[in-house]
Amino acid sequence: MTPTKRYGRATVWAALIALAFAALAGGNSTSWAQGQLVPTMPGREITVLLFPVNVDAADAPADTSRWATTALQAALDELAGVTCLDFSRSSPLVRRAVAEGRVRTVDVEQRVTDPRVAIAIGNAMGVNMVLLATVQSYKLTPEPAQVEVVLSGQIYDVQANFDPQTQEAKTDPQVFRALGVVGRSQPRARFQGPEGVLVREALRDAAFRAAQLAGGVPAEKIGVRPAPKKDKAWRWFILAAVVVGLAAAASSGTDGEPPPSPTPADYKPRNLVADVQPAGQNAIRVTWAPPVVTTNLLGYDLQFAVGLRGGAGPSGPYSAIAGGMLPPTATEYVHLNLDPTKVYYYRLRARYSDRQPQSGDWIYTGGVTFSSGG
Repeated sequence: MTPTKRYGRATVWAALIALAFAALAGGNSTSWAQGQLVPTMPGREITVLLFPVNVDAADAPADTSRWATTALQAALDELAGVTCLDFSRSSPLVRRAVAEGRVRTVDVEQRVTDPRVAIAIGNAMGVNMVLLATVQSYKLTPEPAQVEVVLSGQIYDVQANFDPQTQEAKTDPQVFRALGVVGRSQPRARFQGPEGVLVREALRDAAFRAAQLAGGVPAEKIGVRPAPKKDKAWRWFILAAVVVGLAAAASSGTDGEPPPSPTPADYKPRNLVADVQPAGQNAIRVTWAPPVVTTNLLGYDLQFAVGLRGGAGPSGPYSAIAGGMLPPTATEYVHLNLDPTKVYYYRLRARYSDRQPQSGDWIYTGGVTFSSGG
């Protein structure tokens, strides 16, 4: 008699998930598959800083810049291993860079179009690439109604174009990748809707093509921007059935337990250390390790308090350093221009987009004392 084979819970999950994705992906176009498979920009977890898209087309609607920026950011975020940040002068990271003198106030108060300014801001914010883009032309055809836009842009590698000795962008920055695409809305006969519907559709088409070029897809292989198909209702029915199957598999398996839920400690940074820098610098270097949970991590709040030598702790409340949140990639901060006659205390917590900060999220250092005492 052939023995009955028992499948573990993990095996059941894997099989059912594979079935779901196979059902949902069955109608995807070849061009979309190519866009996902072609390698993206070199390296892992590339961060791209996108500045507001400039508009040179005189006839374009007033909201074209905002629509184009939103569409381009969303398209770049679809690339594997790429995170796109849109530049805002009100961002805590930007405010901190200005407060510390790493970015000039005049450079963030106006629209950024100069590559050297963009590279300097990108270096201050710790990103890998910066992107400057422009809507160069805009054309509306009345019947059938269709909008056509030309979108161009230049991507610059921040590290390759920034001189660490002069702390300035190089005089003649080299373009990492140039973008130039045409985006069109679908032609619509006897269209009576607002023009903005067509404009946004054309910009999404252009943004998709620009993102594919940024990711390394040859222009001749980009094809058509993918769109939801009308005949996929049966696939969603299969997905619903699979979800039911997953729930059944999770409750009936005997060969393993589901992974434990994160504990509050998993959301805290680790190994917080504060060390006095060499004599004469009047500075303290604070270092830490990321928390166990890094999904949806926005950044870190680092605060300090001051006490007196021989005191039992801080003599006043904690204050934010540089008035803003440190980026999620940060693992250290050098606190400058300190009073060597004082004792400094630090606390740190991680901030998440899907979790409200709690009073118990802070981790603390002891008092840090300068050996000279002034």
